[in-house]
Amino acid sequence: RAAGGDLFGRAPAQADPAPVDGEIGLPRLMPLDQPFQEAIARAAAGNKCGTPGVHAPYSVEMALAQDFRFAARMLARNKGWTIIAVLALALGLGVNVAIYSVVGLMLWTPLPYPHPEQLVYIPQTNLRRGFSRAGVSLRDTRDWASASTIASTAAYQSRPMAISGQGEPQHLPAMQVTPEFFATLGVMPVLGRAFTSAESPESASRVAIISHELWQGMYRGDPAVLGRDIRLDGRNYSIAGVMPEGFQYLYERMDVWIPLSLEPSQRERGVRSLNSLARLKPGVSVAQAGAQVRSISERIEQEDPKTSQGWRGAVRPLADRIIDRGARAAARTMFGAMGLVLLIACANVASLLLARGAHRRREFALRASLGAGRGSLIRLQLAESLLLSALGGAAGVLSAVWTVPLLKRIAPPDMTILQTARVDWNALAFGLGLSLLTGIVFGVIPAWLLTGGDLAPRLQEASRGSSGGRHVMLKSLVAGEMALALVLVAASTLMIRSLVRQFSMDPGFDKTNLMAAQVLLSTTRYPETTQVVDFYSRTLDNLRHDGSIQSAALVQTIPLGGSNRYSGVRFEGETDAKQDQIAGDMIVSPGYFQTMRIPLLAGRDFTEADNADAQKVAIVNETFLKRYWPKTPNPVGRRVRMGGEQAPWLTVVGLTRDVRHTSPID
Repeated sequence: RAAGGDLFGRAPAQADPAPVDGEIGLPRLMPLDQPFQEAIARAAAGNKCGTPGVHAPYSVEMALAQDFRFAARMLARNKGWTIIAVLALALGLGVNVAIYSVVGLMLWTPLPYPHPEQLVYIPQTNLRRGFSRAGVSLRDTRDWASASTIASTAAYQSRPMAISGQGEPQHLPAMQVTPEFFATLGVMPVLGRAFTSAESPESASRVAIISHELWQGMYRGDPAVLGRDIRLDGRNYSIAGVMPEGFQYLYERMDVWIPLSLEPSQRERGVRSLNSLARLKPGVSVAQAGAQVRSISERIEQEDPKTSQGWRGAVRPLADRIIDRGARAAARTMFGAMGLVLLIACANVASLLLARGAHRRREFALRASLGAGRGSLIRLQLAESLLLSALGGAAGVLSAVWTVPLLKRIAPPDMTILQTARVDWNALAFGLGLSLLTGIVFGVIPAWLLTGGDLAPRLQEASRGSSGGRHVMLKSLVAGEMALALVLVAASTLMIRSLVRQFSMDPGFDKTNLMAAQVLLSTTRYPETTQVVDFYSRTLDNLRHDGSIQSAALVQTIPLGGSNRYSGVRFEGETDAKQDQIAGDMIVSPGYFQTMRIPLLAGRDFTEADNADAQKVAIVNETFLKRYWPKTPNPVGRRVRMGGEQAPWLTVVGLTRDVRHTSPID
């Protein structure tokens, strides 16, 4: 019995009592039916109040439902506080779900081929020459196929092709491959056949395999497409097969595959212009295969030092060709940074719960005096924190759906896998699990502190202050937030400085107001070299007469385009021709250095007089000069030969500064 009435009787019929400490009043806190039966039952089990021996049925499900209903009412009653807590959680959870949707593709998504862990690629390396991932020759891939650790190897190269015969000609992404390519990947055509050994690089076969999308679009899915001709680069190819729907090689769209065809001079070991693909035998590790391939490379170097000195094959997981190890490390760092953001958000919400708990001390004391055990009070607090985390998780997933497209827009163009990123069921499951985890993490500590000790005396102490334990925890949470924030700021500063350094790195030319266009000519319409030269000359002349264009030029490979061409180098008067020497080379038109604003350091630029009938000339850069003529300050007048013995001698007429071709940092 309590003062002023019977504790287990009916409440007086006057107006609702005033709320306790600004919260909800006692009649609303503890309805006078089931909760009092619960208090009586718990008292019988040893609680501090209640009538021993009185039991009433009260299931755990009913208690949880009541806790969540009450938590929902409390959150709705404190809208401002709830909105702040939900926004804090939405920020932490949203960025984590968005980054997971992107980083998950880079770190944990396997390649879409059978047994992807067996797939590798084998680039050539020559550390002395500065090549960490160079191309390979056809002979290299065939030699590596003899390794006992390798099940099969293939070679390929990508090249766009012009398709004609139906409507306007258009360019299609295409790939030239050796017959073993599809078997090595483990993916075969769904219609027709793959290439056979008879369609080797020496055969110049005219067959093609097309993508499922091209089959559906151009041929309307006609199953009789096999054997029909498709006109590519002015030549007819017989369609031999159709690949499965959605098939891509390393997430790059390809519409046509044709057999790799090489001239005899292109099959030499020194011509490293191909890409390699290999499948390891079951149970073989990358390290085991790498050791054997290096051994084969050393044997080749001894047999043919002229073209193989310093060159080694390096076995690497095929997944690294999409996302290299440096990018993977950066992705892990980014994911860890987002984890710090979530920890800061959890600490914020825990601080809010602790601060708010100061206004609920008397409520918990009343509940304890009416028979509620500590477990029930903690459960009530957890119900509130789980509701908060659910609301924050929903808002976070919604923000992630908007954020992922933005991340795809700023992704590097060579990371094509990131264009497939989306908030899928895996990301939703990750967000759900993260929401539950955060709800428990930021709810347990405040609940434990707010319900600890003897709660009954707090009925009299509520108006005189709060316990020191909560103050200590609040200060600890604030200190932890500050420490995490400082770590995050420091890491972000370092990453931003690295990005700024990369973007501000001088590529060797002026990018202001530069525009580029790719032009591919059909070899059947322009079969003669003179026709090709005439087309480009007229095109260039028309561009230069356009009033909106200051200057124009032609170039074989665009700087920063991610690729370069390499050829062997020989020098006039060289006594030791056995040393393996290589340099990147490309063809440019007069006006190229002026258009790109690449300064000449010595000599002259190309002119219109440097045509096919004139003396063959070349311009070299600073790196070439330092590597091959380190004691020559001015290379003008010296002669070099690019390629084989039949290549003409080139007279150096100029020296230019270095230009980055592969990437801003390479």
